Amino acid sequence: MKQLLFNFLILSWFSLGIMAADGSDSLAVIQSWTLTDNFTRSVPHDVDTSLPNFQHYHQGYAISTSNTTLANLGSPIMSNYFVLRNEDDMAFFLKPYLAYFQTAENTQYYNTRKPFSRMYYTYGPGISNKEQSFEALHTQNINSKLNFVLRYHNISSRGQYPNLHVKKNVYRVASSYSGNRYIMHGAFNFNRYNAGESGGLKAPERFELSYDNVLPIDLVSRISSNNDRTSRATKTIRYYDVMVSQRLKLFTLETEQDTSASKKGGVVAEPVLTHVFKMDRASMFYQDLTGSRSGVYDTYYFNTDKTVDTVVNYRVQNTLQLEFKTTFRKKYQVGLYGMAGHRFEKVHYKSEWDSTWVATDTTLTLFIRPNGDTLKGIDQRDHFSTVFLSGGVYGNIRNKVKLDFAGTAYLAGYKAGQTELKGGLNTQFNLLEHDLLLDLNGQLTNKKPNYLLENFYSNNFIYTGSLLPENEVRLSGIIGHPSKNFDIRGNYYLLRNLIYFNEQAKPENYEQLMNYFSVEVTKTFYVWKLSSTNKLIYQVSENQNVLPLPSIIAYNSTFIDHTFRFKKTGGELEAILGVDIYYNTQFYGYEYAPALSQFYVQNSKKIGNRPMADAYLNLKLKQVRFFFKTEHFNSYITYPYSYFSAIRYPYNSLTYRFGVSWVFYD
Repeated sequence: MKQLLFNFLILSWFSLGIMAADGSDSLAVIQSWTLTDNFTRSVPHDVDTSLPNFQHYHQGYAISTSNTTLANLGSPIMSNYFVLRNEDDMAFFLKPYLAYFQTAENTQYYNTRKPFSRMYYTYGPGISNKEQSFEALHTQNINSKLNFVLRYHNISSRGQYPNLHVKKNVYRVASSYSGNRYIMHGAFNFNRYNAGESGGLKAPERFELSYDNVLPIDLVSRISSNNDRTSRATKTIRYYDVMVSQRLKLFTLETEQDTSASKKGGVVAEPVLTHVFKMDRASMFYQDLTGSRSGVYDTYYFNTDKTVDTVVNYRVQNTLQLEFKTTFRKKYQVGLYGMAGHRFEKVHYKSEWDSTWVATDTTLTLFIRPNGDTLKGIDQRDHFSTVFLSGGVYGNIRNKVKLDFAGTAYLAGYKAGQTELKGGLNTQFNLLEHDLLLDLNGQLTNKKPNYLLENFYSNNFIYTGSLLPENEVRLSGIIGHPSKNFDIRGNYYLLRNLIYFNEQAKPENYEQLMNYFSVEVTKTFYVWKLSSTNKLIYQVSENQNVLPLPSIIAYNSTFIDHTFRFKKTGGELEAILGVDIYYNTQFYGYEYAPALSQFYVQNSKKIGNRPMADAYLNLKLKQVRFFFKTEHFNSYITYPYSYFSAIRYPYNSLTYRFGVSWVFYD
């Protein structure tokens, strides 16, 4: 792999020619976007070359400012803000890693007049427990319509606690063609993730495990290795996908233009045919050779000496959409579309049986199938299909009022009976001489559970129960004042039959109605060269035993931004010196099941109510950006190990980190 990376960098270097001296016009020569609505619509995406927020290297915290995680860079992560939790219908063991993975859904496409490359490297905190990441991105146009993208990302993380190492390698090849009648997007993403799983922290018998003042796991190991809850498990997760989206404008109908003063522009009608092919494969290989000695698992179905589990989820989906859009006078657009889709899915489970087992051995919990057969190990393949139809209508008035309504019905196969309805309104208006933005969205779903939640086999966990479909009503609204850098967002969810992982780490329905409500306020202040970005979230979960969440999440980033100008050389150095503060109130934090890669509820210990502060210095010289950061510098002011990101998993204490990003374009 090192040779592959070296070759990639050499090829990128030579394709760039001569490095430009000034990056001020980079945004003018490059455009970027992602795809949404089943890869049929493009959404503009920023090309980040700015200095503010450059210190936010952690991909999970770039999405959410409060998370449940295992401390290490690259470790499983789940947002504590319910609105931001991933809802993709994917294998449950994959979801905690999606913040770090490259997928067809988050593929970024480009169109650029000059070759563009970016290299990004971060390092910290030291040799013995280093956490480092590296990214290399290159994109260029072959001609004005055809572009390709190469991206590589790596995380290598040992961290502060034993047996929690992470190594991730991600590769992406993408291309787009933007013609007048034919538009194509294609992407291939390959993700490989290797990790050690410690099982978390356990205090020796003569110490009480206190979540207010707790010993670090490495110290616990030295005091009493017999009581260390640390396993020696390892995990490998692979995910790859291939996506090709092709759009063809079949023909164009256009009326003659009216050139009078009151009417300008005619009517243009375009039927568009879109075909989308997507294939993905997710797999997890989990191995723990310590077996029952690890103290992590409560149940063993096949083997008490070791756990060797494999699960694979393979999917192929094809959709065909016919869209008819009409434009009136170049100001008003109305469209409607219909889609038909088919998904084929295959699941493979494998777990190793203890060949030395005898009938008198009572250490195993034998699983009895519904037909009465005893399950001794597993090597099983299941496959199924789903057929669905979707349709929608949308409108755009002068780019100031946008409407969108869509519905999907699953007609046959495993998901038969599932329905989804959603609608949105986005508009700009003036109120008391203030330009405001309003974005309203609603969603009504009757969602059947993912197949693996009802059919999962492993040495320590087996799920064969029947779950009820989840019924959800979701309403959200955002009102923003762009010129004042202010917005407020409200969310209301009415949930029934919510599926969650209970205290035994098993999926279960909460069969009653449950309400969720949240308000999020964001405001940025500017005074002279001082900037302060503030985010405050208040959320209410009606049942904290089923959906535990912190009531308040707060984030503040305050910094001074100054540009040093050197008259003799004509050069400029932009510098930002600031502090980031993260906080959430106490709540019943989540436990973590290593064999499942899954967070699950517990109702005995609370974590939170501990602010964390980072100090940083960001610098930008031409196309090179640097950051120098002291993370969690307040940890030794209170208790260094009283900060938990999940039950049994403390945050890292004080660390130092630096990063550099170098942009090339010519």
